[in-house]
Formats: sequence, C-alpha cells, structure tokens
Amino acid sequence: MGSGEFEFQINNIHPQATLQPVGDGIVVDENRNGLSRRVRGTLGSSPLALEWRFPNAKNYRFAAIGDTGGDEELRWVLARSEQLGASFLLHLGDFNYQAGDYDRPRLRLTKPLSLLTSPSATTITVPRGKRT
Repeated sequence: MGSGEFEFQINNIHPQATLQPVGDGIVVDENRNGLSRRVRGTLGSSPLALEWRFPNAKNYRFAAIGDTGGDEELRWVLARSEQLGASFLLHLGDFNYQAGDYDRPRLRLTKPLSLLTSPSATTITVPRGKRT
C-alpha cells in the first residue's frame, strides 16, 4: 500500500448496514463476508470517518445477556434470541472463565449461525472479562 492508503477488517457489522464515508477520502471497495467487512481506500488531507448505518425501523426487538461463558449457554442464548425474533443480541460480557474461553465465544459469534446471518440480525459484544 502506498502513502495515504488503508485496508482493514472490522467484525460484527449487521448484514443490512451500509457504509457511509464522512470526510475527506475515498472508499475503494468494501468486501462482505458474513458479519465481517474488509475495507480499502485512500485518505485525503483531513479526517475520514467510516460509519455503518442500520436501516431505520420504528421498533427493534433485541436480547441482552451476560455471564454466559462461551459454550452451550451461549449457543442456547443465540438460538432463543432467534426464536423470540430478536434483531440483535447485546452481550454484556463475562464469557471468559478459564483458558480457551475467550476463543470459543469469538468462534460462536462469527460462525454463520442463522441468528447472525439472517437479514435482520447482528451481534454486538462488549467484553468485560479478563482476556488470556
């Protein structure tokens, strides 16, 4: 990449969210893969903000949970959230209890589960626990 060019990957972006660049610069391309996006572009002489906008709706249904661990409890929460028609799941953290726990939920939250890949669903994670 040359001077002023950028490329990065960002995760947990809703499938229906659209990228809205604000400022000085150009987004060359945005590749989508499930909940991940890889963005390439060039910077201008002033700041460039990249905002993903979710389609407006009058109401959103969501689930919130914390202290799930990263195994069967999290799998159940994802399935139950989908059954209840949640548009997204807000995880309040604390899924890291022992070695390997941090990696298991990361895998669950990026695999193509139906809740995560349906047109109206996304996952937002706010980690609070210790990371190993």
